[in-house]
Amino acid sequence: MRPPHQLPIGARPRQARSRETRERFYEATLDRFAAEGVEEARVQDIVDDAGGSWGAYHHYFPRKEDVLLERAAREVRDRLRPLADAAIADRRVSIHKTLEKLFVSMMHSELPKAVHGAVLREINANPLRFAAMLDEGQVPIVGIVGMLLAEGQERGEVRDDADPYSLGAVLAGGTVFPVMQTAFGPVMPGLEGVVQPPDPAAAVRRTFEITWRAVAA
Repeated sequence: MRPPHQLPIGARPRQARSRETRERFYEATLDRFAAEGVEEARVQDIVDDAGGSWGAYHHYFPRKEDVLLERAAREVRDRLRPLADAAIADRRVSIHKTLEKLFVSMMHSELPKAVHGAVLREINANPLRFAAMLDEGQVPIVGIVGMLLAEGQERGEVRDDADPYSLGAVLAGGTVFPVMQTAFGPVMPGLEGVVQPPDPAAAVRRTFEITWRAVAA
């Protein structure tokens, strides 16, 4: 089997009937993930639930895990990008607080904890595939963070001795990724004794405030 980055991106239909079919597959997949787990969910069961065919499913989602990336893409479109755009448009809004809110919002989801953790891991494992699945005009999360940090540099909130994307790597690498690893498991080798935070959002707030000192002006 070819690695994920070499597989074609699933079709995004324009006709209403085809969009409805794709949406049924999407919802049925998330339901199975919630009930059985991502690895255990079988595509045939998902197809049966949605009332479609195996071929149609793979036409829209070449990998069942692509549904996780689709979920993340909708979060970018509906929540994360609007949050960033509003902060950039209104100079009264703190870039510091906006970035904190963005990272905290990534920890919240209506999905079961295990499925949401799988979404975060899939973004991290397949960033190029995730970027390719975004709607036209959208940028991945690292791009949104970079946009906000660039705006922060213009306003004097963020240090200007490094490019915003390097600063974003520091900020996200010290905030979201460690919390993601410890809060959503599975526990990495060597971290078996680390207590998983009961509230990932609170953990993000704490680690963000510590890490922000590395990028603040």
